[in-house]
Amino acid sequence: MLTTTLYVTIEPCLMCASALRQIGIQRVVFGAGNERFGGNGTVLPIHSRKYQRYAAKH
Repeated sequence: MLTTTLYVTIEPCLMCASALRQIGIQRVVFGAGNERFGGNGTVLPIHSRKYQRYAAKH
């Protein structure tokens, strides 16, 4: 998934943007921003947060 580019019409919401990051989608291209719930920069830049790490505790 690290080489995948996802094309969508509207910017993914915060929950969807977080899920896309967790599964390793490298790039999301969208046609219009989502001013209420945008998770790729309009409200919160989920993909640019380098310090977030996801791992399961054992």
